[in-house]
Amino acid sequence: MYQPNLRCSWTITVSRGRRATIRFTSLDVEEQPGCVYDYLQVRDGADSISDSLGKFCGSTIPSPVVASGRTMFLVFVSDGSVGGAGFSVEYAGVTNLARRRSTAQSSTGYGLTSSKAVDGITDGIVWHYSCTHTHTQSNPWWRVDLGSTRTIFAVDVFNRVDECCSDRLNPFYVHVGHSTSVTSNPTCGGQQSVSGDYKSVPCNGLQGRYVGVALQGSGRTLTLCEVKVFGV
Repeated sequence: MYQPNLRCSWTITVSRGRRATIRFTSLDVEEQPGCVYDYLQVRDGADSISDSLGKFCGSTIPSPVVASGRTMFLVFVSDGSVGGAGFSVEYAGVTNLARRRSTAQSSTGYGLTSSKAVDGITDGIVWHYSCTHTHTQSNPWWRVDLGSTRTIFAVDVFNRVDECCSDRLNPFYVHVGHSTSVTSNPTCGGQQSVSGDYKSVPCNGLQGRYVGVALQGSGRTLTLCEVKVFGV
C-alpha cells in the first residue's frame, strides 16, 4: 500500500536514436473520474511542464505509453485518504524497425519507389527524390515487411511539406498484421489525419510482421516521405 500525501518523480532516458516507452505490469491506484486525487502523470519530456502522455488511476492496465523522444517524466501523487497497492512499469528504448526493410506499394509514379519511405530522409520535399509516390488510383497502399512478428507501439508517418498537395494524405489508415494485403490487417486507431510534417500514430502493442499505410476511395494518390515503426 502506498503512503498518503506522496509526490514522487522519475525521469527515464534511453539511448540516442530510441524512443522511451513504458509498459504497465500492475496498476492499483484510487479510482475517480479524471484521476483527481491519486494518479500517475506521464509527460513527454524531461520535466513537469512537458506535454502530457496520460494520467492514470484505477486498476485497468493501460496500453503502452510511447514518448516522442528519448526522455519521459513520471510523477506519482497521492492525497491523504484512500490508497492502493500502487503501480509498476517496465521501461525500454524502442527503435525504428522499418529502416531499410523490404517495402512495396500499389503502383509507382515518377520513379518514386516504395523504398524511399524507409531511407531515413524526412525533409518532405518530393523532388529531392526522398518520398514515395503512387499513381492516382483507387485505394492506394504502401507496406513494409519487418521480417518477423513484432509488437508495435507507434508508427510515425511523414507527409510532404513542399508547395504541392500536402492535403492528399488525409484521411489515411495505418495497418499492422500478418497479411501482405494491407487493408486485411487491423488498424491503429482507425482513421487518421496529419496537419504538419508528420503524425505519430499509437498502435498500443498490435502485433504483426507487416505495417502498411492505406488510403480509401477513388482518385487518391499516396505519397509518403518517411515511415518509422517503433516497437520490439
